[in-house]
Amino acid sequence: MIRSINLKECILPVFVVGLNLLVKGFYLSSNSIGGDEPFSIFHAQMDVFTIVELLSKGNNPPLYELFLHFWINLFGISKFSVRLPSLIFSCVSVWFLYRLAFSFFNKKVAIIVGLLFVFSNYETLFAHEARVYSLLCMLSIISMFYYLKIISEINPKKKHLILLLIVSVMLTYAHFFGFILIFIQVLFVLLSKDLRGRYWKLLILFLGVITCFYLPYLPIIVHRFLDSSVNGTWVSSPEGVKTLYNMIRAWSNAPVVATLVILILFSALVKCFVKGDVYVVKIPVKLVLVWFFVPFFLMFFISYYVPMFLDRYLIFLSGGFYLLVALCSDYLIRVKIYNYIIPVVLICLFVVTTKPNISNKRNVEEVVQKVKSLKRGNTLVLCTYHFGLNFTYYYDVELFKSVNDNMMSNMFKSLEKQNVFGITDVSEVPLNNWEKDHVIYVDAATDFLNPNNGILERLNSDYELISHVKIYEIFDVYEYGRRTKSE
Repeated sequence: MIRSINLKECILPVFVVGLNLLVKGFYLSSNSIGGDEPFSIFHAQMDVFTIVELLSKGNNPPLYELFLHFWINLFGISKFSVRLPSLIFSCVSVWFLYRLAFSFFNKKVAIIVGLLFVFSNYETLFAHEARVYSLLCMLSIISMFYYLKIISEINPKKKHLILLLIVSVMLTYAHFFGFILIFIQVLFVLLSKDLRGRYWKLLILFLGVITCFYLPYLPIIVHRFLDSSVNGTWVSSPEGVKTLYNMIRAWSNAPVVATLVILILFSALVKCFVKGDVYVVKIPVKLVLVWFFVPFFLMFFISYYVPMFLDRYLIFLSGGFYLLVALCSDYLIRVKIYNYIIPVVLICLFVVTTKPNISNKRNVEEVVQKVKSLKRGNTLVLCTYHFGLNFTYYYDVELFKSVNDNMMSNMFKSLEKQNVFGITDVSEVPLNNWEKDHVIYVDAATDFLNPNNGILERLNSDYELISHVKIYEIFDVYEYGRRTKSE
């Protein structure tokens, strides 16, 4: 039976959304713009055609950058502005997650899952990031909400079918892993004789429409899949059970909470088999189990061949995880006087371990401020090429915003006029520039991305190290001066 939320019952979900806005919004601008955020912001400044063309050569479809393009045309590229959409997506996510739990389970489960989501450091991290992942999470939850509505109705409403189709197409254009969620939904219908008999025509229509809308991008996803299969990805292969535990820990804030979560899930599974409830599991519960467990283990095992098991790539099933934990915590103890013990303990642990100001481990602004404090009139500044967009956002934001033709190559040419070079190898700096008396080198994780670039070796050979500062987590700023003749 599907339950609808009336006006009076809106008070609780509105409170949960407001709490989510408060917890995740207060420190929205505290972290530096870093990691891949400048990539999305920079490309979102381009015209629509260029965004689609350039991103078709990369790892992600263009939906988020297209949305951000129109957003920043209105609100600019300040930290708060570019991250606000991710916060909004997070709030919409918790609203639909609450509605899903309330409509197909009960109010208690809805409150539990809402609060787990609100106080999740994992969700906070992506609500603070100007990247596609908060959008992907939102679309996944909305998709499952309308999917459940459809398969729970004898005669599905047309508006639910249309909304599911729209969200599904958006999912595929937000991230390639959106197809995994669609695969889960299709698989769920195919494995159920009752659902298969009722919805096989709708299923064919559903897949046909999505395929038609995705035809322009179909060759690109096939190419990306084949390329990743042959050449691998930058993601590391799993380390067995440790990798699975680390993911549960990431969703659970802290080791002690992760241990409790695992215990809750395992205990609920045992109780289900012992009591024989496994034979009477309802469709919504089955869907939550499939939503979480199938992609979780599927991506884990595939990652031994094509690595993809990464926290951010799994965000589309995080809603399923929190919903499953909420269901299990509600299921374990049915005696009324005691049935709030596990949920209350679990929520309290999430609350006390939450970090509203969680670090993204990319203190780019601090790096650039350090470079500026060390820089003199004739200083040569070297930074690794992949760090160029991060660096420019704080070093010269007007340059970041106003590059001719919005191309990265033009941005780096303009930086060179300021004696700043983005390089990947020592050979990329003209030799005459090495005659400078003062050099600053910004090393941004080259041990991982380009370990044999030869830059530090050349600097240590020709110059004297004046200072070295390590800036959390991956940055090193080296300051060099010319050796004296006696040396």
